[in-house]
Amino acid sequence: MLNNFSLTFKSLLFFGLLAMVGVAVGLVSYIKSDAARQAVAQRADMEAQVADMQALKLEIENQALSLKSFLLTGELSWSDTVRSGYQALSGHFDEMTTQQGIDAVKQDWQDWYNNFADKQLTMMRDPMTVELARAMEVSGESNQHLNDLIGLIDEQIEQRQSRMADLTAEQNAELNSVTSAALIGLVLLIVAAMGLAFLNHLIISRPLKKMVNVTGALADGNLDVDIANNRGDEIGKMYQALSVFQVNLRRSKQLEQDAAEQRKQAEIDRKEEMRRLAAEFDDVVGTIVGKLAGSARAWKRIHPIWPTRPGKRLNVRLPYPRQPSRPTPMCRPSQARQKSCLPRSTRSPARSPMLRVWPMKPITRLS
Repeated sequence: MLNNFSLTFKSLLFFGLLAMVGVAVGLVSYIKSDAARQAVAQRADMEAQVADMQALKLEIENQALSLKSFLLTGELSWSDTVRSGYQALSGHFDEMTTQQGIDAVKQDWQDWYNNFADKQLTMMRDPMTVELARAMEVSGESNQHLNDLIGLIDEQIEQRQSRMADLTAEQNAELNSVTSAALIGLVLLIVAAMGLAFLNHLIISRPLKKMVNVTGALADGNLDVDIANNRGDEIGKMYQALSVFQVNLRRSKQLEQDAAEQRKQAEIDRKEEMRRLAAEFDDVVGTIVGKLAGSARAWKRIHPIWPTRPGKRLNVRLPYPRQPSRPTPMCRPSQARQKSCLPRSTRSPARSPMLRVWPMKPITRLS
């Protein structure tokens, strides 16, 4: 079916398939990379939240330690530390408002501070209630509430650390997916490239190589080469042109063979004609020679006079018949005095040809 499409369409189809494979691989890699990036971002956010929770826990523990020190020593500097810590923790909680579970921690911390720490600080400023403030600390209710608060913070930290572990696993999974997608895409690209190369060999390269062989065979004079064609693309049109060229070459070769046979037959006919003319010439010459020989014998019988010395020439006129008269030729004015242009009556009478004889020895008179 692909043989009926043009080479341009086939090339676009092949490159389109490669582009589709590349786009699919790139899309999968992008999706997995984006998921891995989001996992990294979430894990970084969880790490920041854990760090904030740990810092919050450390500040609450320092505030509680400062309160205990103030209860034991009564130094006002510890009281100032506790109250300044309250301002710092309030600001820290405000910064962590967006974090999940931070409201419960803040509420527990405010309850502990309002119900225990603030009351103890107030009682410690009055000498009459100092022992009562210390008794509240010894009763353990403050420590129990503080321990519950620290436990809640540790629980929030553990939740965030667990979420960090999940995000790390998700991040690794997405990165592995990206690697797998890249490898699978590479394999698919190689397979697609090999498949397209094989199709290119079947559809384009092999027909072109066959066309080159056919053209070479035609150039070498082999006009019986097979030019089968069932394609509708540019290569098929080239095959059709080669087929027409093959037919024309066959006709030209047939015409050359016919012309060569005609020349050969004409040469044979010419030789036959020359032999025939030579034979006729021989017959005519033989007839003339025979007649001359007969005339010479007849002359000997009629005129038996020969020179007495050898080598002396004897001129004899043979009694040939008079030649018929010919019409007077047309002459130019400049040729008027020439003999050939004079009237026949003014010319000298025709004479019989001379027969010259050279005897080799004296001839006696015949009786």
